[in-house]
Amino acid sequence: MELKRYLFCTAFKGTRYQGWQTQPNKLSVQDAIEKVIRTLFSDSELSLMGSGRTDTGVHATNQYFHIDLPERFDCETLIFKMNLMLPGDIVIKSCQIVNEDFHARFSATSRSYIYYINKSKNPFLENEVYVFGKKLDLDKINEACQFLLGEQDFKSFCKSRTNNHHFRCNITKAYWVEENNGYQFHVSANRFLKGMVRALTGTLINVGLGDLEPEALPEIIKKRDRKAAGRSAPADGLYLTDVEYPGWNIKKINLEQGTGK
Repeated sequence: MELKRYLFCTAFKGTRYQGWQTQPNKLSVQDAIEKVIRTLFSDSELSLMGSGRTDTGVHATNQYFHIDLPERFDCETLIFKMNLMLPGDIVIKSCQIVNEDFHARFSATSRSYIYYINKSKNPFLENEVYVFGKKLDLDKINEACQFLLGEQDFKSFCKSRTNNHHFRCNITKAYWVEENNGYQFHVSANRFLKGMVRALTGTLINVGLGDLEPEALPEIIKKRDRKAAGRSAPADGLYLTDVEYPGWNIKKINLEQGTGK
């Protein structure tokens, strides 16, 4: 039977998962989705390809993956069936057939994250935001963000034990805003290293507290040493929010996060 390449967009709450990608003896978001697809198509060998990894406990409002499947169901039926079978913390938002040249990882040109911080505890947002009650100087933080822009070596913000061939990333957007009862850190780049956004967040919090001057960022980057940067912020507040595929006419469907952020 002829196979078609399907592109899906999913959203998930990552609290109980050991990240997106399949790992031995650990529960991942990829595992949960593949289990459903394999059941629907009676094929235990089916495997999907995501736009990239997310770490343990990190959430997503827009994560994309592709998989080659026989054309057994139309997209709406496939979405309906998959959502019936998936656990409540994962949802399929969209499905479309794409050209076989499309690749969820390599066709992407940009990924975007938002890190959410709340100033006070809210039991209804447990595991969905980072609770941090101290006042942050956003002027200083946004001044520091300017030093992050462009293509640079971000090894100082990468987890130590990784298999990266290189540590260069091109950050195209980085800024903080104060909203509702907290702060948001918006950041976009062509790629991100393991733990990078959380390390950036922790370091910029130090700037906002006055423990680190904005001008220290270039020196931290130059050292290429994880110990030079600040501690990693918790995974709870981090969301993958967008992946860009210019020229591919990819469906975009908004999803209210339901977190009151």
